[in-house]
Amino acid sequence: MKKKLNIDNEGYIHSVAHFLLMNSEATRDSSLDGNMSLIYFFFKYSKVFQKEDYAVFGFEHLEAVLIQTLSKIDENKYDSYSGLAEIGWSLMKFVEEGYFETDDLEEILSMIDKIVFSEVEMLSRTNFEPIYLPQLLFLGLYLEERTNLSASSGEHYSEIKEYVLICFFELEINLKNIPIENKELLKLCKLLYNNVSTNTIISHFCIKGLKKIEELLPSINDEKVEYSLIADLEKGAIELIGNLYKRGDLTESSDIKKIISVGIKMINFNEMNANKSFESYLEGFSHNLRINV
Repeated sequence: MKKKLNIDNEGYIHSVAHFLLMNSEATRDSSLDGNMSLIYFFFKYSKVFQKEDYAVFGFEHLEAVLIQTLSKIDENKYDSYSGLAEIGWSLMKFVEEGYFETDDLEEILSMIDKIVFSEVEMLSRTNFEPIYLPQLLFLGLYLEERTNLSASSGEHYSEIKEYVLICFFELEINLKNIPIENKELLKLCKLLYNNVSTNTIISHFCIKGLKKIEELLPSINDEKVEYSLIADLEKGAIELIGNLYKRGDLTESSDIKKIISVGIKMINFNEMNANKSFESYLEGFSHNLRINV
């Protein structure tokens, strides 16, 4: 049975929402654990608590991110290929979970595709270094979701299929380059493989990859992990929320990211049947993994 928080969970969620609304400009990057998770929080908060204004704000924030991103693509000034893949993947998940509808999704993703293809090509032709693995994970995450969205008869399907195969091949053969002490990165690879193993295009790479990871990592007791997370959240939520308004001048993006993450977790514990697809990757693709491995 799922354990619920003992704190006044709903009241703290509202406090988080108010704080993030006032400090949304402090989130400066558009990565999965940056602006994308902030937008996701507003969409999810609006849906759970029937607060339409927050969804409108989230959509306006998303439009601003896309305008800035697409202008950088046009000017060939984009400096984070994996970050671009995170934006594309998040867009697909937002639409999949019904937060909004758009006729422009394919056009936007086609622009992202070209840059992602180029980056996968580059990574596959270099002397592979462990530092590239988180980037390869982001690209794989995007491309796998892209194959699900594109019809097999679609204009770009064969090209998307080609690059998702290259990406997961490179990922599987380079698992041996992940230092054993970097368990978080191995867990993230396991999460990705488990979530996409039903995709017949790459299932054989997932099976081989999971076998390698099982040889490197001891089995993880998911129930203990969840109860540990609940305990940590109960311990830290009151202190964190109690200090929010005292920190109204907060400008550190990393602090905002922590608050977004806590807010999303609190909504999920409040919502018994939460869809955790987005959250599972947010937890794994946190800023803690954006370091040299």
